[in-house]
Amino acid sequence: MKYDTSETGWETILKDYQTALLKKLMQNLSEDPEFPGWGSAAGHKYLLQETEYGVSRASVIFCLNDMEARGMLTSVERTGKGGHHKIWSPAFKDEAALENYVVANLLQRIHDTWPRAYGEVVKVVQ
Repeated sequence: MKYDTSETGWETILKDYQTALLKKLMQNLSEDPEFPGWGSAAGHKYLLQETEYGVSRASVIFCLNDMEARGMLTSVERTGKGGHHKIWSPAFKDEAALENYVVANLLQRIHDTWPRAYGEVVKVVQ
């Protein structure tokens, strides 16, 4: 997970359109706990109609696959018109749980990379 210290919020680890997709997925889940998720067409349509981000459907697919690889989303395969496709949904029940996962992931990587510095800084921060 790359962390951009010049940004804040989700933009520290995601591009602006990726943040928009993630926030909308989380909002849909909070409004309807049985929310099944989105296919790439639905995500692409949302970006085109509801935001200023005019990215390609391929970019949406790469984005959703990337968030799945990071453990932020899960997916199921479905068959239908056009063959097999994925439906992505949040891997966590709410945004707070997702935030905890991301922070734990980043801190673990920092600890694994720089254990001495991590230990010293944690003492200062506490």
